[in-house]
Amino acid sequence: MKKTGILIALIFQAMLTTAQSNNNHLSASFGPSFPTGKYADTDFFGDGTGMASPGFSAMLSFNHKTNNIFGYQIAGYLQSNTWNRKRIAAQLGTTGFPFGPGTTQRYYSNWEVQKNNWQVAALMAGLFAELPLSQAADNKFTFRPKVMAGFSHVSLPSVFADSKADTAYALLTSQKGKAFAPALMLGAEIDYQITSRLSVFLLADFFGTNHARFKDVELSVYATNGGLVLPDLYSIQNSRNTPVGLESKADQKQTFSGLNTRIGLSFGF
Repeated sequence: MKKTGILIALIFQAMLTTAQSNNNHLSASFGPSFPTGKYADTDFFGDGTGMASPGFSAMLSFNHKTNNIFGYQIAGYLQSNTWNRKRIAAQLGTTGFPFGPGTTQRYYSNWEVQKNNWQVAALMAGLFAELPLSQAADNKFTFRPKVMAGFSHVSLPSVFADSKADTAYALLTSQKGKAFAPALMLGAEIDYQITSRLSVFLLADFFGTNHARFKDVELSVYATNGGLVLPDLYSIQNSRNTPVGLESKADQKQTFSGLNTRIGLSFGF
């Protein structure tokens, strides 16, 4: 009985020591995301351009230190960026649509683009290093670089844009899509220890994916022909003559990339 009591005490002491070491951390962070590369390019009809505007990113992660310096991290990541709607509307206003064989291009003004978002969700794993910024006994600041890789699930937003004039109406639509793509993240953070278990951190990272392929994306542009039957009733069906239009279906490729800054909290156990 005495030996059993000693064994229980040793196990309890080992568990307490492990808990006090705080080798495990749960952290959550949130902040702005700034699109880069082709994802941020502003040519609406360009190949692989995203027309993405600044948005936000968020991450929930589990960290485990394997020794005094290195450890591994598993994380769930979210990123959302809106359309650059003003830029899209301006480009549509200067785009000529060749409706009908042998006809000249038609131009439409006063385009309005419905708000919509690109969405990225990723599951990643990787390695980090934990480096104190000072060797002082009371040092509370730590520098932590990291590299992570995994897979992302990305969402292509649908497009709804229309042009209204006194006697004309045009409508451009494109369907939404979903795809998977490999993902990579490189970053670093600075941690400040508030208590033995709680810390706050500021981080910056780069997130990017390989090409995601959205299959058979449908794009259509229709416009009234010959004016409106009923004034101020903006509808393709309200066309005085048979509406004119174009339709296409094709695969669409898109890379996703962004520079992010986030602030977060980390709890050690």
